[in-house]
Amino acid sequence: MGYYEHKTKEELLEIVEKLEEKVERLSSELDSLRKGRFRERYSTRILDALPDMLTVFDHNANIVELASSPTTNHVEGTTADSIINSNVKDIVPEEAYESVRQNMDKVIRTGKSSIAEHSLTLDGVLHHYENRIFPLDDQYLLCMCRDVSQETEMARTNEVQRSEIVRLNSLMNDILNNIPVYLFVKDPEDDLRYLYWNKAFADHSGIPASKAIGHTDYEIFPVHGDAEKFRKDDLELLQTHKRIDMQETYLSANGEARIVQTLKALVPMEGRKPLLIGISWDIT
Repeated sequence: MGYYEHKTKEELLEIVEKLEEKVERLSSELDSLRKGRFRERYSTRILDALPDMLTVFDHNANIVELASSPTTNHVEGTTADSIINSNVKDIVPEEAYESVRQNMDKVIRTGKSSIAEHSLTLDGVLHHYENRIFPLDDQYLLCMCRDVSQETEMARTNEVQRSEIVRLNSLMNDILNNIPVYLFVKDPEDDLRYLYWNKAFADHSGIPASKAIGHTDYEIFPVHGDAEKFRKDDLELLQTHKRIDMQETYLSANGEARIVQTLKALVPMEGRKPLLIGISWDIT
């Protein structure tokens, strides 16, 4: 007992409290050490596992370290060793350097990370890269280069396809607007409102497409009886799914009676009700 046998109860309690505080502090420090050791033990493995090229360079674009695996180096004519102490300007084409340099300057100026793109030829194939630059401190920057060639080519392919679709739609619209018959499309899922109304229909009816599309027969035809007849035929077609071929008469916007031979049919659509398409020959 020695040191403690002459202590009072209050003094012993105070000693116990101090010991508890010390144990708690040591436990916290031990936990921090364990975390630090894990980071130190696995940091290199983590960096080597990344597919992106990580380089550290100073504000003059001098490369001071290749932080990722040597296999991530995609700059032709350099090795994992020779790239260190090189200047970016000396090892990549001018256009690629300008992209990286401008991105660097932005990060240095704002103190925030920034993304840009550049292209490099590797083994005779043009690759597209995303360079994401982060500030490390007042002297160094971290550059993460990721190969985005597949995404870039996919985006370009999609853009080409979109342009082709626009071109074909424009061509189809020109064709449909220049045939001498009425052509219209209605949406059964939207109260049979018009989705398409071609020029021949607009010319003969006196109703422009801008007033027809998005509206029902009741909203655009001047005579309610005509709209009622059109709606009745549409509902019959939707119920029977049998094509309708008939002659009918309607009153145009300028009060002129028009006689047309009309064919109505349904166009199947995946995942929704079929569209109703109509073709009319004006035989007035």
